[in-house]
Amino acid sequence: MLSAAGQNVIVCIRDIEMILDKDMRKLIFFSCFFTTYIIIGALVFQALEIGNEIKERSLLSASREMLNDKYNITDEDWYKLESILKHRHSLDSNTMWSFGNAFIFSGSVVTTVGK
Repeated sequence: MLSAAGQNVIVCIRDIEMILDKDMRKLIFFSCFFTTYIIIGALVFQALEIGNEIKERSLLSASREMLNDKYNITDEDWYKLESILKHRHSLDSNTMWSFGNAFIFSGSVVTTVGK
């Protein structure tokens, strides 16, 4: 025998089933599945790429230290040089593989790779 709360839940589920037809439930299911799939993909891409990005940043930082030691380059001159070279990774920028960027990349991969 179900309690009053259990019966209310069953009635609520039946009401939802009556309100949402089969196609609408299918749309909601696939939307949730697709979103979950993209989130998992974003986390995977971020996990795979963040290590390489960190290595590149530390290599760039080591190069900066080496140039500073060898040529006594000031911070101001370094930033001027950096802006001239327009290196793809600035030392003071955020990581390229943030969750947002990985999410967008994952969505791009999922939507462009197909049959």
